[in-house]
Amino acid sequence: METLETLYNQLKRFIELKAYVYSNGDQFVNEELNQVGYIAINTAINTYKQESKATLKSFAMRTIEWEMKDYLSKNLRHIRLPGNIEFITNIR
Repeated sequence: METLETLYNQLKRFIELKAYVYSNGDQFVNEELNQVGYIAINTAINTYKQESKATLKSFAMRTIEWEMKDYLSKNLRHIRLPGNIEFITNIR
C-alpha cells in the first residue's frame, strides 16, 4: 500500500489545480483548499478498501474533490444582498 508521502507527491499538482479552480482566484480560499486537500489524502488512505475496484490514487482524487466541495459549502456561504442595497447605503 502506498504511503502518505508517496501519495502526496503524486497528487500535489492535482490538489493545487483543484484548489485554484475552486477558489476563483481568492488567495485565502486557495490556501485553505490546499490544506483541505492534503488532509483529504490521509482520509482517503484511512477509508480506502482494498477490495474496491478503484485504485488508491483515484479514490484519493475523488476524496479530495469531495472534501474541498464540502469545505466550501460549509464554510464559505455567500450572503445575498438585496438589489436596492446601493440605495440603502446612500441614505444618510
